[in-house]
Amino acid sequence: MATITDTDKHVVFVARAASNDETRYFMSGVHIEDDLGMRKIIATDGQRLHVDAYFGDLKPHESCYRVLRSSAKKADYESIPIEGLFPKWQRVVPDNFLPESITLEFPANKKKESGKYSCEVCKLIRALPDGHDIDLAYVDDLAGYKWEVQFSAKGVAMFVSGAKMAVIALMKQPE
Repeated sequence: MATITDTDKHVVFVARAASNDETRYFMSGVHIEDDLGMRKIIATDGQRLHVDAYFGDLKPHESCYRVLRSSAKKADYESIPIEGLFPKWQRVVPDNFLPESITLEFPANKKKESGKYSCEVCKLIRALPDGHDIDLAYVDDLAGYKWEVQFSAKGVAMFVSGAKMAVIALMKQPE
């Protein structure tokens, strides 16, 4: 049985947001950077962004870590150079929030705890700003953590759980 490392836990969470789009090859991996002495791992597909503070053995450099295989807990990855620059991800992190926030805790196993999962999803949907929807497939990636959720006036939801952060673009409802 393979040992699940702390590195795997961080990479698996962040890698869920990496792009699968061949035209966005520069966003197809997990980017690692040092920011004021704190290492962060980041991935985005342009609609969602996952960030996690990290203190393990992956090192930031000019390549990106492409996740080869990933299960719920374990990741196999390799360091490969990717041409192009990783987007300036800080630009999409909102700094101006609507006054209300909510706390959500999605169970790690939504099949076993479908009632609790459904209640948390309903809480999220009721809290969305008027005229907006959220892609629930992105919410599935957040299972197993307790999140503080805030919304920006620009149609973005920000989920924070300790050193983890997920930013999800909301969708405008048709008129």
